[in-house]
Amino acid sequence: MKKILILLSISALVSCGATNNAMTKKYKTTEQYRIFDIQTSTPRFEMADFVSNGIGRTVADMNESRPIPDGLPLPEKAPRFKVVKQQLTGNMAAFMAMSGRGAPQTIQCDGAAWVGSAHRPHVGTTGGISFTACLFPYKNGYHLDFYSVYTKKEGFTLNPLELGKKLGASLAGAAGSPEGFVDQTVSETMQFIHDNTDSKIEFLEGYPKYKGLPWEIKEIAAQ
Repeated sequence: MKKILILLSISALVSCGATNNAMTKKYKTTEQYRIFDIQTSTPRFEMADFVSNGIGRTVADMNESRPIPDGLPLPEKAPRFKVVKQQLTGNMAAFMAMSGRGAPQTIQCDGAAWVGSAHRPHVGTTGGISFTACLFPYKNGYHLDFYSVYTKKEGFTLNPLELGKKLGASLAGAAGSPEGFVDQTVSETMQFIHDNTDSKIEFLEGYPKYKGLPWEIKEIAAQ
């Protein structure tokens, strides 16, 4: 009899823990990045146009900068973007924590020939998607780095506005998710560069896992 009572107690605790976990509001901030190698002789100003036009196929508003060349020989190895997070204290830090957002951060692209940044509202996030791309020239061509960050709110809610957002995100499916939008933007940009330049393009690294360059996926599917 004691064994039965103990098992029932454990079961109740596990069930209660699962329910409490489902009822808990959670804010999850996700960072994504993709880095591609583009080996080509296309001049930097033309390549910057191709990148800008490629991203513009899915992003409506974007701030761009095109730093002037520093006159130095191109490096053997391409630079890489850096994420710099601001340190907040006091009321601002408390406000950001309550709103489910982390400390503001900036993306540094020292040595880039072109930098573009955009912010897109998205029903699956608390504050939209921040998106940055950096084009780094080097001896054999370019590296194109993509970085994005967004925060999703999860857990139980009775707020009709939040319920509506969740329903909209659910109906949109994977393609309409923040993750799906980011990779759609990345893949369409790479496809545009592939179609309009004589380039050898290779995916180097990224997080989370990248499904692959669109033309390579098509070739595998056709086999």
